[in-house]
Amino acid sequence: MQGSRVRGAFWSQILVLFLVVGALAGCAGARTATAPSPLAQVTERASGTPVFLPTRTDTRGIPTAPGVPSPSIIPTIQLTSVTPTPPVGQTVTPPPTLTPADTLTPQRPGAPAFLVLPLQTRLVASPPGGNDVPLHGVTALAVDSAGGLIAAGTDSLGVLVSRDGGRTWQWSNENLPAGAGVRWLAAAHGWLMAGIEGAGVFRNVAAGGSWEPMVGLSANTQEVIFSPQFMQNGLLLAIDGGALLRSVDHGDSWAVVLSAISCPLSVSFAADGVGGGSVYATRCDRLVRSADQGINWSPVPPAGARPDLGYLQNLRANPFDPTGQRLHASGSSQGLPLRSDDGGQSWEPAYDPQQAPFVMGTLWGGVRVDADGAWYVTGRGHMYDPNTWLWRSVDQGGTWYPAAGARGLVDLVVLPDGSLWAGTTDGVFADQGTGWHLVHPGGNQPAMVDIGAPGSVVLTWKGVDKYTSLWRWFEKLEGVWIPVWQGTTNMTPRRGYLAPGLPAERAMYVLGQDYGGQIMVLQLEPDADETISRIESIPAGPSDSLEDYRIEFDADYLTTGRVSIRHGRSGALYLSDDWGASWTRPDPIQAGACERTPVSGFGRLWAENEQVRLQLLCPLEDEQPYAGTAQPFEHGELLRLDPTTPSRSDRWVYALLPTGEVDGAWGSLPWYERPASPTEPPAGFYPPDVLFYAAWWEGYCCASAPQPVSQALGWATGAASAIEVAQQQFEGGTLLWRSDRDQIVFLRHVFASDLYTTFPD
Repeated sequence: MQGSRVRGAFWSQILVLFLVVGALAGCAGARTATAPSPLAQVTERASGTPVFLPTRTDTRGIPTAPGVPSPSIIPTIQLTSVTPTPPVGQTVTPPPTLTPADTLTPQRPGAPAFLVLPLQTRLVASPPGGNDVPLHGVTALAVDSAGGLIAAGTDSLGVLVSRDGGRTWQWSNENLPAGAGVRWLAAAHGWLMAGIEGAGVFRNVAAGGSWEPMVGLSANTQEVIFSPQFMQNGLLLAIDGGALLRSVDHGDSWAVVLSAISCPLSVSFAADGVGGGSVYATRCDRLVRSADQGINWSPVPPAGARPDLGYLQNLRANPFDPTGQRLHASGSSQGLPLRSDDGGQSWEPAYDPQQAPFVMGTLWGGVRVDADGAWYVTGRGHMYDPNTWLWRSVDQGGTWYPAAGARGLVDLVVLPDGSLWAGTTDGVFADQGTGWHLVHPGGNQPAMVDIGAPGSVVLTWKGVDKYTSLWRWFEKLEGVWIPVWQGTTNMTPRRGYLAPGLPAERAMYVLGQDYGGQIMVLQLEPDADETISRIESIPAGPSDSLEDYRIEFDADYLTTGRVSIRHGRSGALYLSDDWGASWTRPDPIQAGACERTPVSGFGRLWAENEQVRLQLLCPLEDEQPYAGTAQPFEHGELLRLDPTTPSRSDRWVYALLPTGEVDGAWGSLPWYERPASPTEPPAGFYPPDVLFYAAWWEGYCCASAPQPVSQALGWATGAASAIEVAQQQFEGGTLLWRSDRDQIVFLRHVFASDLYTTFPD
């Protein structure tokens, strides 16, 4: 027999609130342009430029963050006629070259650019032998300006490396674990370090050659920091599991120099000496300093009045301060910036609480500083902000304004010449003082929703915010994936089905689910006026998965318009004969309308009573036996079901009331504390049996008059007794048989005053 899925506490609450099932289960602004570096000269020839969105100006003349761009705002990039062909080995397709018409005017001061993947952008090919997926997630970014090296980490395919400033790219994943997800990257002097999810730290001396694991560092390593004189002294520092480790042989061996404590650890070299200078590290709300490159450490004594700093994190010494005294850190759970001009003895906020656009949000990564003295922070403006932002200050934190935004800004590199490099979920972007441009397309790698034969169409999605998803339609043209459409909806796609006739008929049926759990069938037509339309809603139970739902097209679909849907759990049939415009559902008793039918007494009731059948619809499972416990109360009865088969773990408690109501929650006991037994009942009554404590004490009902279960039922009028029970769940309700009365109880999954009815067996 087929077992029902185990239900979770979350869905139990949703069910009570919305279905009242008859089961009560136990309850960037522009900068002054500088002379382009060799890195900048190359990257300015790279791929597409994101559009600048209109900005608003508040009463103080400070530009405010724009909203998410609509698909119509995103420009179409004119591609060259050359079709990129991946050479043999690890070389991948270069990004497209912009034509003069695609060049945008340098951004106005204070006008933020929104960094998005332009449509019609040719995407990089997958690694040789890897899955052909259209996007590779940029999870980390490292730039070594001295050698024109750029490295972009991905979420499952290793590292993408460019040694010519972004013009061409190569996969660098030799000897990395399969499915390597890159957590962080560090680059200097042609060396690369990578933290791989669950696998530890790897190094690559050739930055494109073979990787090797670093012995002595664990998978908990958060960061590896290069000494400014790394090539001369081989000095590296690493934060591993909250402890600070030191190596003087390029990472061949390590020694602990600061033990782990209960506070976050961050560390930074200062630029106050030829030999690497001072090193600072955080110890809760204080600092320690080493004057001998990390061997010995001494506390930095506090000076003056100290605000409540919290735990200092994201420590950075100003790399352009020869005194080594100017420091930045984050000092709150929000990551808001702090500054110190005396080597960490005293601290003050590096923002104006009345002006800063992020005071209600969260920052990460700390403050970055360029040679001109501009400061940069990244994060969200408030709790519900769907985007991440890069803010800039040119007055020592007095005023901050947005310089760029993205749907996911995961990493930022500020080079000494003022160049900005941003790793986002849409790719790698750069700004060398003349505006932002796309250097390399990326994007988080969502599961492919559908691949159309012969692998020419893919629909992907990612969450924009709590209630919104971004969908992208990709097509493979001449061997290269290209995004051709994108849009937002409050549905999460789970599976897509291309309608026959592509490319003439550019349409896809998508099984989706909204954030309340409702399952929908949507039609996606990129060329239509209404690109996403909802065409059918499907009843779904708790913990329902769309994995087993399916859509099938008639062999002559283009002529007949016939398409069908199968419900995932019940196998119920939905039919359309007009290309999805309208849908009908056959009577469940018709052949093929359900994938299973009830038997025995349940089957007779279902087959002979049309009213009941059309409410119950198709079975979600076969009939299941349970060990039952029943106890009478003043105003009704509690009925508990415990599974008798080892493969099942579901438990149910039903409150049956004489008003005809049934309310419910799941059988797992509430997590919060409750008394071992309720208050002593009045004379002549019984307390609820131990099996019913949670349902009676913490349960809540009822549809017509919400109240605690204890109030609705009153006290028990007798002791609990054991009975036999059989149960079968349907799309629209549940059937129960109980041995003590030889009755079948019908529980409807709707709000109503008569939620259950009894029938003779």
